Amino acid sequence: MKCSVRAFKRDLLKLFDRSYIDLYQFGPKRLTVDILDNRILIVSSHARLPGLRALDASNRFITRMADVALLDEHKQYFLQLLSEQFPELKVSSILNDYDPSAEVAAMVILAEEKLVFLPE
Repeated sequence: MKCSVRAFKRDLLKLFDRSYIDLYQFGPKRLTVDILDNRILIVSSHARLPGLRALDASNRFITRMADVALLDEHKQYFLQLLSEQFPELKVSSILNDYDPSAEVAAMVILAEEKLVFLPE
């Protein structure tokens, strides 16, 4: 990468926040990012979409399907933003999940190569 790890994390979190606002009209309450070799882990805390929360108790199967569809949409959109902002970052896969009871999401971005940053 052509930046420091601190700058990369800052820009990555801004991009992640923007992706949530663009798709869901609200951002995460809390975000953290950790980087190890070729893996980036983003953990976010955010409120459940109100309509899905209302359906969870009576029809969890339907809300789980909606969760999966929303997660897939977010992965695709975030990958697009990521590719535009960091063209040198080659992503091999993105894994994403959300726990509605804890209101916590985790995204793992697997890069094709180990991430190397400029010194601070």
